[in-house]
Amino acid sequence: MGYHYIGQGNFELARNALTQAIHNVPLDEHAHYYLGLAELLQGRAGQAIPHFEDSAHVLRLTGLALAQHSLGDAAASERQLQLLIARYGHILPYQAAEVYAWRGERDNAFAWLDRAEQLHDASFIYLEFDPLLRNLHSDPRFRALLARLRLPAPAAARDSA
Repeated sequence: MGYHYIGQGNFELARNALTQAIHNVPLDEHAHYYLGLAELLQGRAGQAIPHFEDSAHVLRLTGLALAQHSLGDAAASERQLQLLIARYGHILPYQAAEVYAWRGERDNAFAWLDRAEQLHDASFIYLEFDPLLRNLHSDPRFRALLARLRLPAPAAARDSA
């Protein structure tokens, strides 16, 4: 639920839901990641890092690559991304696409989304509202991907068409 609130931009409700989730299950690695994501999306990359460090392996590497980029440490971001790709790129390419999209590297983002499509990556369930991919919405390749997947374009993508 917290991630869906993040996708809507409702960070207060997201924080409440995720804090409750961690209270109920302190080792909930996804809730920690999503709390970090909420901080990152509000421009608080430094505050996101401890949450990312408490998250699951693939999410930890994804979050740290995102946060390090936002903090201006391109080398650290690239190290985390390369670890992510080496360890999980063959089974979870969607997360690499998120990092590339966040960093503004559209061609790489779409290359990894294509891999994710070929592998039927389960993370595609987030595609329509994933806040890390928002800067791809205006790209015709994003609408083409949604069409191939038979998904409607997000409202922002439809409005920019």
